[in-house]
Amino acid sequence: MLLSDGEVCDKLWYLQSGLVRGYHLVADGEGNFRDVTDWFASEHDFFHAADSFVKQLPSRECIETLEPSVLIYITRADLYQLYADRPEACCIGRITYPPGWTLSGSGNIVTLTPNAGSGGVIKVTTSRNDVPGLTTSSQLIITRPVPTKPVINSPDFLLCNPQTITATASNATSYNWVTTGGITANSPGNTNSAQITGVSDGTVKVSATSSVCGVTSAFSNPINVKRSAPAPAALSVTGNGGGTPDFMCNGAGVMLSAYTSEPGTTFGA
Repeated sequence: MLLSDGEVCDKLWYLQSGLVRGYHLVADGEGNFRDVTDWFASEHDFFHAADSFVKQLPSRECIETLEPSVLIYITRADLYQLYADRPEACCIGRITYPPGWTLSGSGNIVTLTPNAGSGGVIKVTTSRNDVPGLTTSSQLIITRPVPTKPVINSPDFLLCNPQTITATASNATSYNWVTTGGITANSPGNTNSAQITGVSDGTVKVSATSSVCGVTSAFSNPINVKRSAPAPAALSVTGNGGGTPDFMCNGAGVMLSAYTSEPGTTFGA
C-alpha cells in the first residue's frame, strides 16, 4: 500500500523489554518516508496515555504487533480496541503505607522499609479509568509491638543482705538495670531479675528492650534501697490495770508498742 506525498503514518513496535518504540513518518509519495521522528515510552505509560495519543494520530496508523516484521494498517477505532482489551490499560494500582516508611522500586514489585517501632496498614488499591469510583483493594496490617514501661515487683526496702528483685514488661527481650548511690544491680544476661547489693543508700530502676524492633522503653519508677542504719523506732507504753499510784508500784502488767517508718523492719524481743 503506497502512501501519498505528505501522508503521515505512525509505526509502533511492542518490545519484549516492556517498551513501546514509535516512528512518526511522513510519506514522500514514492514508497519512502521523510521527516522521521522516533520515540520510546514504557508500555505502561503508552497505554495509560493512549486515549490522548490516539486523538492526535491521522486516519491511518501502521502498527507492527506481536510478531516482528508483520506490518498492518489499522484504524483509530482498532487502536482504541487494542487499548481497551489490555487489563493494565484501564486499571491503575496505588500503594499506600504508614507514615515514616520509605518505598523503593516501581511497578508491581516494590520494597518497603519500616520506620523502627511503628506499624500501620499497607494497602493496594486498583481503580478503573473508564468507570469512576470502581475500585478494589487489599491490605496488610503490620504490628511492631514495643516494650511497655517496666514495673519493679518490690517496694522500697532496707538492704541487709543481697536481695533479688524482678521486673515485669510486655514485648521485652532484655532489661537494662540502672542504679544510683552505693547500690549495685547484677543481672547476668540482662534478664528481668537482678541481685541488689550495696554499701550506701541509692535507687534502682530498669528499662526494657525489644530486639525485634530495636526499641527501648521508658525507665520504670525507681525504688529506694537503704543501706544505712535503720531509722529510730518509737515506743509507746500503756499501763495495764495498774491503778494508782502507777503500775511500777503495784507490779501490774504494761503494754509496749514499737513502730518505725523504715521499710522492711521487724521487731523481736
